[in-house]
Amino acid sequence: MTQPIYSDAYKRSVLFALTASVGLIPFMVSALTLALPEIGRTFETNPVTLGWILTVYLLSASVLQIPIGNFTDQTGRKCFTLKCGLLIFVAMSVCCALSPTIHWMIGFRLVQGIGSAMVFGTNIAILSDVFPASERSRAFGLNSGIIFLCLTSGPFIGGWLTYYFGWRSIFWLCVVWGVLGWGLAQKILRHEQIRTPRPGVHQDHLGTMIYGLSLTLWICGLAELPARTGWILLSLSFPAMIAFVWQEFHHPNPMLDLRVLRGNRQFCFSSLASLISYSATYGVGYVLSLYLKEVRDYDTRTAGFVLLTQSLSVAICSPIVGSAISGRWSDRFLATLGISVNATALFLLMGISTNTSLLYVIAVLVFFGIGIALFITPNTNAVMDSVEAEHYGMASAMTGTVRMTGQATSASIAMMMIATISGRVQITAENKTQFLSSLHWILGIFAILCIIGAFASLARKKTIL
Repeated sequence: MTQPIYSDAYKRSVLFALTASVGLIPFMVSALTLALPEIGRTFETNPVTLGWILTVYLLSASVLQIPIGNFTDQTGRKCFTLKCGLLIFVAMSVCCALSPTIHWMIGFRLVQGIGSAMVFGTNIAILSDVFPASERSRAFGLNSGIIFLCLTSGPFIGGWLTYYFGWRSIFWLCVVWGVLGWGLAQKILRHEQIRTPRPGVHQDHLGTMIYGLSLTLWICGLAELPARTGWILLSLSFPAMIAFVWQEFHHPNPMLDLRVLRGNRQFCFSSLASLISYSATYGVGYVLSLYLKEVRDYDTRTAGFVLLTQSLSVAICSPIVGSAISGRWSDRFLATLGISVNATALFLLMGISTNTSLLYVIAVLVFFGIGIALFITPNTNAVMDSVEAEHYGMASAMTGTVRMTGQATSASIAMMMIATISGRVQITAENKTQFLSSLHWILGIFAILCIIGAFASLARKKTIL
């Protein structure tokens, strides 16, 4: 299928509209990490229950992104889906700000994840529709840079808002941001390529249900470990995944066309490396926010500033990396280098204690952010370059699903280790040592995952440069 040619002005407008509006989603994800201790005090709950505020959101977003991507591929309604997702996200932000109990908030976050899936399931696909292959890496670099600036500056801004106005102000900020972003998207995004689904072909509803079940069992199982319930859920997730693969290969119109991906080494190993990377990096902000607040007794402003340093290195380096892809360095080399840098930084963080210099923590976080920037843009570029234009929606949704699933897995690993070593109790002066021990174990597990991810990244092609 021939890709339409758009003017440079329209391409710039689309890139601006997407980065300005989509940045809201990762901002919310990370801004809450530093507010979690305050939310815990408000609702008098423990860190494991607080972790569900992050996990249920990531769960619903993970489950729905591929079905949404498949829908947009078949109908061409990418921009419409993104705009609807922003409206759902804003509505649930209002509900979360007004939550009377922790359980209501967890429920609202579950629905909010649906809006996130609609936004992130179409973001990369819209860019791929508008930008030709020769310009795509730079667009991805700028898009990734802004998105990760929002993601990793969230703790700083969220900490500042929590300190002065309370944690509910984070949700009210997202309401204003979301309304402005929706207005921008409504005005600029107008290149819908509406298609009529093929007649006589039924949708793969069974595959969608099995897929959602398998991810739910996996993520909830990890979060419930080491309890027996967790092991039961994990054991059930594997046959569900096998059933999903069988269903997709035998359905005439599968939700996820595995036949397109079969033999696509670049897509499969790039996606695997991304899954491992997010599983090893997302939970770092969650556990470090607890470390800075509960172990070191810093206020939310100081803790937010420390975590901000990582975001700045990501935001500065991502556009540079996007330009480097067009030069002599391959996606494979840069992505492998990036995840290796992450592994090194995590090993360095394992040495932190109750009296570690803040300058040391900041320096390692900057190094960690550079690794993230080196990995994300080249890896995204490799995924989108590996499929034809008619599968951009699926590839974009797969990219988002891998990211959200990895983030949910990362948060679940952190929750599991905290529950195992520290217990399902609030962090106090008496159990700080136990929490610090669980922190070291979490960072060590994440570092080992990064090493495995580096091998997955290397396996995508035969050449490195």
